[in-house]
Amino acid sequence: MKPHFGVDVDGVLAHHLPAMIEIVLELTGLSVSPDQVTDYYFAGLIARDQMEQVFTRCMERAMELPPMADYHLVNELPGAVTIVTHRPAEVAEQITKEWLHQHGIRYDGIVFTKGRKSETGRFDYFIDDAPLNALDLAASGATTYLMGWPYNRDSHFGEHDHRVVRVAGWQDVKSHLESIQAWPHRLS
Repeated sequence: MKPHFGVDVDGVLAHHLPAMIEIVLELTGLSVSPDQVTDYYFAGLIARDQMEQVFTRCMERAMELPPMADYHLVNELPGAVTIVTHRPAEVAEQITKEWLHQHGIRYDGIVFTKGRKSETGRFDYFIDDAPLNALDLAASGATTYLMGWPYNRDSHFGEHDHRVVRVAGWQDVKSHLESIQAWPHRLS
């Protein structure tokens, strides 16, 4: 049976942090470097209600977000791919699907959730950038690849550390899957 992969959008497929930093500057006048963002919600830098405005503006600019380096490797994952995002469906469903189509990203299903990603299906592997999602998914039994960002670099997962694989990008995901023989080698 082929494995089931869950894949997040922002921070995994879409390179979102520069846009968020730009919007923070526009809204607050605060110039922030990526290394200062030690929390996805910019905790300690701006107020939570301002972050809601940042997220709203990010959705308005979602089609402009560039893809992550080597994002095309998602199309080579050896199994079913379900996109799972916390983007709000009511404002993001159409634009997210258009963005995925524009960048030629294949998927077998897409889920917009406000809840826990682990409750949206059974996943063998999941690629995400949020530490709480990684912990939840690892606890549910999924090998979880955590895309490296400044806001998750200090995260720890306790007894589930062995299920969370830190990766710098899509090449690392592929390399790890190859190392455990879960990525088929193709003959040239």
